[in-house]
Amino acid sequence: MSGIATIQGEIRMLEYILNKTSNEEQGDSVLQLFSNDATPSRDDTVSTYTECTAGGYSEQALTGDSWDITLNSGIPEGIFPQRTFNFLESENIFGYVIKNPTKNTVLFAEKFSTGVVELPSNGGIIKITPKIRLRDLGQ
Repeated sequence: MSGIATIQGEIRMLEYILNKTSNEEQGDSVLQLFSNDATPSRDDTVSTYTECTAGGYSEQALTGDSWDITLNSGIPEGIFPQRTFNFLESENIFGYVIKNPTKNTVLFAEKFSTGVVELPSNGGIIKITPKIRLRDLGQ
């Protein structure tokens, strides 16, 4: 018989992934927007995604103590407060990725369900509320 993770075990794993504990080997994850039409899959690598480069844009750190970890319909979920990205010029944005602190691993990726966001030549604002459901990692 194979083992299973309890809900509390899943919550603890999510806390480690999101730097919600005092694990000294971790740092804060990084939120980046991507500008290529990639469809996230379990086999993705950093090279799957092209980070936005338009003026005004910059990646954002997701500090561990700001994540809210709860149960949502019995599934552990981490939600980070809404982040705002300011662009000064045009850019096409397809979604976001969350990377580990050294940016060499994609922890999570999401393509916008509404399709590409096309910012005009004078830029604009994109708001993202990062969310990871633990079951998303294994499905």
